This record gives sequence, structure tokens and C-alpha cells, in this order.
Amino acid sequence: MEKKVRPPAVAGTFYEGTKKALLKQIEDCYTHPVGPGKLPTLSSKKEGKIIGLVSPHAGYLYSGPVAAWGFYQVVGEEIPEVVVILGPNHRGFGAPVAIAGKGRWQTPLGESQIEEELAEKIIELSPLIREDKKAHQREHSLEVQLPFLQYSYGERFKIVPICMMQQ
Repeated sequence: MEKKVRPPAVAGTFYEGTKKALLKQIEDCYTHPVGPGKLPTLSSKKEGKIIGLVSPHAGYLYSGPVAAWGFYQVVGEEIPEVVVILGPNHRGFGAPVAIAGKGRWQTPLGESQIEEELAEKIIELSPLIREDKKAHQREHSLEVQLPFLQYSYGERFKIVPICMMQQ
């Protein structure tokens, strides 16, 4: 059985809607005067000192260069196997704390596979978290993180998206 793909909800509004335009927009965020001023390069070091990142989730026009700072630092570390993405639920749909546990998420830069085993384990161990794709359908807070990750890592990482009304 083929896994479901979550299509982008905010491509073309919060960030550019085509691959070519989005690549340019991300590069502009990195080279912007408010951003790091240069493009990131993948590191060959295996230190893994960064274990988390707080990143804005507005449209790239408003917060992209600020978000670029965080991703610039992360890209200097080893490529993560899994990225757990936590974000607020602005729409109020779905479970109070909702995980997208299966399938892939798509942006103009490609698809990111959900790490299903980890998602299942989180659901199993937490009485608060439920699998609920409805909470993620139109929510932007997690989706806007993906193009920055895909820009540097392509499809070499998996995700666990968790959307929260209760914070």
C-alpha cells in the first residue's frame, strides 16, 4: 500500500511555489543583510553538538533571513537521521497535540519521509499525543521549516511532525 503524501499547504504564499524560485528565495535568505551573509556548507565533522533549534515560522518574506541563521548553524553539524519538528497549531483543527505518523510531506524541493517507528513510539509513550493528520493539513508552522532542511540535506533525513494547540 502506498503511503500518503501531504501536499504543501502554504507553497506560493509563505514561501515560493516552484523549485527554482524557492531555491533562490532560500539563498536570498542566507545572503540577506539580516541573514548569515553567506550560503551554508555541509560539514564533514561528526560532533553533533546541536540538538535543537528554535526557528520562526512566518512567511519567508518576514522571517526567512532570521530562520536562515539557525539553519546555517545546524548545517555545520552532521546530517541528522531524524528531525522532530514541533510547532503551534494556528488553525485549531485536530487533536490538542497531534503527530503526523505516516507518509511523506512534500514541498517544491521534494518529499520528506516521516520516521514512522519513532512516531509510533512517541504515541505509545505519551498519553497526550495522538496521530491526527487533520491538525497538519493546513498548518504552516512545521511546513515552513522543511524547505530549509531540504535545501541542505535533500532527502537524506526523516521527520516527525508534531503540532500543538496545548503548549
